[in-house]
Amino acid sequence: MTFDDVGVFVLGIQSRMVSKAEFQNGEIGYVPMHFYEQIVKQYSARGQLEELLPVFLKSFISLIGGTFQMGAAPLHIEENALSELLKAKAELLKHSDLTPIELKKFLGDKCLLIKNQNSIELKRKKIWTFWLELLVILNIAKQKLHKLEDLEGLLKKIRFFYSNTEDDFLGAHLQDLWKIDYSGLEDEGLVIFASNQRYQSNKAKGVLDLSEILPNISSVKREFERDQNRIAGIDGIDIDQASQFPFDRFKYTSLSTFKEDAALDLDSSFVEMGSQECYLLIKELYERLLPRHN
Repeated sequence: MTFDDVGVFVLGIQSRMVSKAEFQNGEIGYVPMHFYEQIVKQYSARGQLEELLPVFLKSFISLIGGTFQMGAAPLHIEENALSELLKAKAELLKHSDLTPIELKKFLGDKCLLIKNQNSIELKRKKIWTFWLELLVILNIAKQKLHKLEDLEGLLKKIRFFYSNTEDDFLGAHLQDLWKIDYSGLEDEGLVIFASNQRYQSNKAKGVLDLSEILPNISSVKREFERDQNRIAGIDGIDIDQASQFPFDRFKYTSLSTFKEDAALDLDSSFVEMGSQECYLLIKELYERLLPRHN
């Protein structure tokens, strides 16, 4: 584990030293952070206080050095070459006004989180490092530097979810995938996922057929329909909602598909190519997976 993998959270802000001599001993008084956040919320609209945010929420630039860490150990030559090319492309984000905080504002916490995840997950460095990787992948596939004005169109086609688990994402969250908030994602949209396990299982290669992974997908579909009926207040009525069932509507893949799996599709001649030739080859690989017209 590296320092970047460790989450550091501020619990409170010192407000005073303990004043009574018999209780000093280096003790301090402090205000819990949630009180500070309430104060900021009250006064930020007046421009008097600014939300206390990690620097990586204000800009993707600080995350570039941590991107495209491949999962194989040791790295084979194609993985290393692909990693270097993708990192070089990440530098283009310096010219975009798209930032993690703007992405968070646009989507809202619900559309960034798996069901029952706490919003504290959105202050982790890893999730925004992966979002930066996704933006680089889209830049290569679509030959476009996405900016803030592109978010509405982009997020109709693509959605990304991260889990702060050391396990394979599907192993930890397969039963949670149908419960995610997919608001605004069009049919045939691509849902991309990642966890702290750098290389996902063999089951997570390419665009997935979840019916082949989930042993009894029909029971999950029935559970989904019961849940929809409960929300709509029409319990006991059997309504066919298969067209709205997420596993039927959307495509799913792992972020590793665009990194380790892509590297496996490259032969040794890749490392001898010029950078422009390399990017064209990678573009072809990525276009097979991504929805059109992003």
